[in-house]
Amino acid sequence: MQHIGDFYRGKTVLLTGGTGLLGKVLLERMLSHFPDLTRIHVLIRGKNRPGSTAMSSLERLRREVQDSEVFGPLKKRIGSSFETFFEEKVQAVPGDMSQEKLGLDHETYLKLQQEVHQ
Repeated sequence: MQHIGDFYRGKTVLLTGGTGLLGKVLLERMLSHFPDLTRIHVLIRGKNRPGSTAMSSLERLRREVQDSEVFGPLKKRIGSSFETFFEEKVQAVPGDMSQEKLGLDHETYLKLQQEVHQ
């Protein structure tokens, strides 16, 4: 029987819902337990609400996900290199699940089709 860590070795995945609590927990578990995972693309909508500050997908990844206390134990274990580790493994992908082709531009859509493992 194949170990789940072996399955994810060298793989690239796409995660949706990464700004929610369960998405953050899943992302933290994947980073903690599958260090040989190549990359996790996180589909995140930018925030452009009237009367509030606009935030890009990358800003949301940093503020709402990377800075979350869910990553506290991982930050403690990795230490000062956590930010570099996170940025190497996790990439924000601007998109929207409610849109056709996830709201991705053509180039990004093709890139993800080639990189993400099924």
